[in-house]
Amino acid sequence: MIKGFLQETLRAHVARHAEIFLDWQAKGLMRPVDPTHFLCLLWSGTQAYADMQVQFEALLDRSTLHDSDYETGIATFMTLVRPLFSQPG
Repeated sequence: MIKGFLQETLRAHVARHAEIFLDWQAKGLMRPVDPTHFLCLLWSGTQAYADMQVQFEALLDRSTLHDSDYETGIATFMTLVRPLFSQPG
């Protein structure tokens, strides 16, 4: 039912954002990575906290996730992503 949206609208949206990352890479502001896969990983990493909240609560032995859990998730994610944007050398 949403195949057309995914193949047209979403694909165009991703292509526009991928061009930004490619521009940053060309300017040396970002290390070279496939921008489409990078966006997929960004989305999946952040969406996991919404889609898998119950599993995360079980893994962290919580009845509900705390603000500190989200803050730790952000800090962990940034630790993984930050090297893509640090200056080489």
